[in-house]
Amino acid sequence: MRTKTKWMVYVPTLLLWAAGCVLYCRWYIVSILTPPFRDDAYANSEGFQFLMFMIFRFPLLLVGLFGILYLEAIICNLFFTRKDD
Repeated sequence: MRTKTKWMVYVPTLLLWAAGCVLYCRWYIVSILTPPFRDDAYANSEGFQFLMFMIFRFPLLLVGLFGILYLEAIICNLFFTRKDD
């Protein structure tokens, strides 16, 4: 597969994934910080909730990204590889 074709496939995927992660992180934090508030003061801070997102949710998103990139590599190899007759 040509390198240019790889980048034409991977870069939009990475950009969409990054934008989705940012939106999902913001939604996660806002949904937890809506009333009623918890008794723990630290749990009511955005920084703590961001840390929890990065520990528990972000690794799963990374696994999903690697799975998508792997499938894209397989599909690109099937359709964009030159076959010499």
